[in-house]
Amino acid sequence: MIHETTVSFMEQIAEHDQQNMLNQMDSMWMSLTTITDRFGASREYTMPEALNDLKLNVVAGTFQRLYLVTEQGVVYSHTALRTNLEEMGWSDDYINAEGSFASIYRETTREHWGEYMVCGTHLADAIQCGQESIVGIIGLVPVTFIAEHMRLESFDEMGMTVIMQSTGEIITSSTVYDNTSANNYLEFLEGVTLQRGFTQKDIQSGIQRGEKQLFRFSMDGKGFYTLIEPLDDPYHSGWNLVVQFSDKITTNQVNRLLMQSLVFFIIIGVACLAIVIFIYRKMNEVKTLRIVEQTKTKFLTSMSHEIRTPLNGISGLCYLMLQSLDNKEKLTEYLQKTMVTTTFLKDIINDVLDMSKIESGQLELIYRDLDLNELLSEVEKLLETQAHDKRIAFTMEYHDLTQNWIIGDQIRIKQILMNILGNAIKFTPEGGTVTLTAEQKKEGEVVYTTFVIKDNGCGMSLDFLDRIWQPFEQENRRIYKNGTGLGTTISKNLVEKMKGTISVESKPEQGSIFTITIPFLISKESGAVKRESAQEEVIDIKGTHILVVEDNELNRMIITTVLEEKGCLLTEAVNGKEAVDIFEASQEHSFDLILMDVQMPVMNGYDAARCIRQSSHSDAKTITIFAVTANAFQEDLDKALESGMNDVITKPLNIEKLLKKIGHIKSEGK
Repeated sequence: MIHETTVSFMEQIAEHDQQNMLNQMDSMWMSLTTITDRFGASREYTMPEALNDLKLNVVAGTFQRLYLVTEQGVVYSHTALRTNLEEMGWSDDYINAEGSFASIYRETTREHWGEYMVCGTHLADAIQCGQESIVGIIGLVPVTFIAEHMRLESFDEMGMTVIMQSTGEIITSSTVYDNTSANNYLEFLEGVTLQRGFTQKDIQSGIQRGEKQLFRFSMDGKGFYTLIEPLDDPYHSGWNLVVQFSDKITTNQVNRLLMQSLVFFIIIGVACLAIVIFIYRKMNEVKTLRIVEQTKTKFLTSMSHEIRTPLNGISGLCYLMLQSLDNKEKLTEYLQKTMVTTTFLKDIINDVLDMSKIESGQLELIYRDLDLNELLSEVEKLLETQAHDKRIAFTMEYHDLTQNWIIGDQIRIKQILMNILGNAIKFTPEGGTVTLTAEQKKEGEVVYTTFVIKDNGCGMSLDFLDRIWQPFEQENRRIYKNGTGLGTTISKNLVEKMKGTISVESKPEQGSIFTITIPFLISKESGAVKRESAQEEVIDIKGTHILVVEDNELNRMIITTVLEEKGCLLTEAVNGKEAVDIFEASQEHSFDLILMDVQMPVMNGYDAARCIRQSSHSDAKTITIFAVTANAFQEDLDKALESGMNDVITKPLNIEKLLKKIGHIKSEGK
């Protein structure tokens, strides 16, 4: 019983720590893949541009050094140093590897002295950079970095975990390992007494054959269990995981109970049962905690990659813009790419925030009267350009709906349809078709509305259909890289929160059919509401006097520059208290509008708005106040309105929307 419990516990620990190390290695190769993918996507990269890209990745990334290997056996470092492959300390590992590989490299030069983990790969297809053909990429990560970012178990100082090479050389270990006694674990075992039937030679042979080994040894009168198993990583490192565990954890308490069992057999029997239950529960708790930690690690790894990819693109594009200030054509191209990448990054962050709200149970739906025909028309207009650019036949059939006016959350309904239709367009090749059909069935005061979204795109496998609603799942991730894999998950949660259903049918290369059914209450709105003209009058906001309240200098500069170019008269304040003082000291009708940031030092925007509304100034009750905030949830809008503000402008700023709202104020004579 004691032996089996110890073995089971050790195997769980080994599985957890092995996954931690593999996650670290996967993250490094993911970074290398991102770099080479970017090289391949930019077909006109010169070698200096490629090396500048490497330099940016070293500054912002995990690797301390990066190298490119050419077909001619020349190595370029991120610092633009040119060296023959044979002169590099890791050249044998690179030459002998067939694909991706990992190894340990010890640098002896004074400038870079230390131990490094070498992450390298041979490219499947050479990448042309100017006159050079790149066939390999190498990244060096300090071993100390791996140790700092990987939590290896120490079992409350009663054991340790070690990552070692097949020779026994220790790569990294938990903090309780005394590496001053031996930096080679196999040499450490030479000084212990192994259990009967095990020899040093047997252990070394088992390591060379890649076998899992479990044995017991004693040292200084203390007993230990040791588990050695290969790391089994896809990078052919040949490394092994060692878990060493003191037998005191289980034997101490059992021995104590056995001593007392001579007199109190019945009591000890009950106690033993309680201990077994306690150990079983603790093991389950540990297992649950490890699953939670692994889930968190997977989430952070996925989001780190998703967010760092556009951030790295923006950083690189900013660098290229600085280098192209005299080239208007290039500068325009880089600016357009930066705006697209920024929009993509904002979409990722919005998806993560929505997912966080859903998982914490804080997502609330805002039900209002809405015209379903108008909503679908807006969706159609938003997506038709995207479909047209891919030469996709995109149609929406919804004009025969029996109940246009319903009660629902307009933003979330639009989000569901945009997610599913956006995916349909993304995964449908040029010349394909995407259709949405809307039908309704009335039952009393409820109208069941069914949306059928059909495409003839790449389709999905049966295996993936079982995982489609899980976060971060993307079957064609290597082909279609823009996306977090959260869209379908968020859509399903929103549909179910609306008491609806969503299902999918799909076959590879035959397209997909999503069916969404949502019950809506019928609105009492007649539909005779006056709508704004499709072509709104362009309103000149020149001469509008605006008080801009923003503590961030960069944000304040952007707002003021945009408004000054439109001819507005501006007064600036850097916190809420200063804004209140400026307003109270102003003459009647001095300001037409106040743009109020929310989170500021001294006094926040909410308190400032309340002070303005409660002041004795003649314009206190009538001055228009817009909150300008990065908080984009409904409760933030409600909080702004409760404090006396009139509307909310969310960050990142939609300049056109801001100017349009200011224009409405101007047209109303405020």
